[in-house]
Amino acid sequence: MRKSACHWLGALFIAIALGICAAPGTVGLSQTEPQPANKKNEKEEKKKGGMSKLNPFGGKDKEEKKDTTDPGAGAEKPTKQEREYQKIKQFSDKLYAEDAGFRDEVEETYRQKQREHSEYAFFTNTRDNQDDQVMRTGDKLKVEDTLYDNPLVQDYVNRVGQSIIPKDSTKLYAFKVTLNPIPEARALSTGTVYISSGLLSIIDNEAQLAYVLGHEVAHVEKNHWRQDVLVERGMQRYNEKQQQKRQLIGGIASLINLYTAKLFQEEGRAALTSSDVNELSHESPRWGGGHGVFTYALLEGLRGQADANADHFVTAGELFAYVRDRVRLETGFKQNPRSLYDFSSDFTLAFVAGK
Repeated sequence: MRKSACHWLGALFIAIALGICAAPGTVGLSQTEPQPANKKNEKEEKKKGGMSKLNPFGGKDKEEKKDTTDPGAGAEKPTKQEREYQKIKQFSDKLYAEDAGFRDEVEETYRQKQREHSEYAFFTNTRDNQDDQVMRTGDKLKVEDTLYDNPLVQDYVNRVGQSIIPKDSTKLYAFKVTLNPIPEARALSTGTVYISSGLLSIIDNEAQLAYVLGHEVAHVEKNHWRQDVLVERGMQRYNEKQQQKRQLIGGIASLINLYTAKLFQEEGRAALTSSDVNELSHESPRWGGGHGVFTYALLEGLRGQADANADHFVTAGELFAYVRDRVRLETGFKQNPRSLYDFSSDFTLAFVAGK
């Protein structure tokens, strides 16, 4: 009896436990079968600001990012100074190719620059490193370079430099280390490359050293010193030409103002006829491609051909005299332009900038 009661109580306890596990709102311990991902639901969840399984921060997944990078977006636009430099350089290159005098001037200036660099290299290479390196002149601090007194280092740097010279190069190079705590490197137009002990001390390996020396070699191979001389000399010619343009524009503006004042001060009228009574007006392709001879002569006169006294103003009298004579000569006196009554010969009709 007692055993059956225990069995009955055990069965009742199991039934109650199963009922609790199956009740709604409870957490089951069993793992359900994974459902296929619904991309549509994930996108809708993201629009609502929810978190997706791929990106728990609610941002855009890498798979969904589109490549909207503009190829030219990263390129920086040249500054005003860079554009002006390129303009002067193009002007200088063209002038060098066309003007023999300017070419000789550039070559002579460049030879002078090379002489200065040769003297600088001689001074640096022969200066005693026991001399005072730092000299004070007022508030300025001047550092004089001397060669670093270590043959092993000098030989190593020179070997690395010689190994990176282009095989087809026609220039002679020498690579030197200077005793200077300031990190710097420089190349002379003569082919001597200097690297300071300060820069050498912060270089970690031979690849970095080769990079620095290669940069300086590129200056020599591309003749940057000569290019600087070319642009420097060309800038002077360029500025002179720009000044001439400004003067010409100012002169034209003054003449226009003079013509405008003259035009508003004058009164009168001028009427011309293309021919006399009972005469025909002649046309031909030789007169401006098909104009009548009167129209052709009239346009030529207004462009400046009628400016008889070369004062840059075409008056009605000058225009009529030019048109009449030109038309008569072109037609063998078969067409004779006429002026009407009350003709104001001094009436200004056109302004001519230059003949």
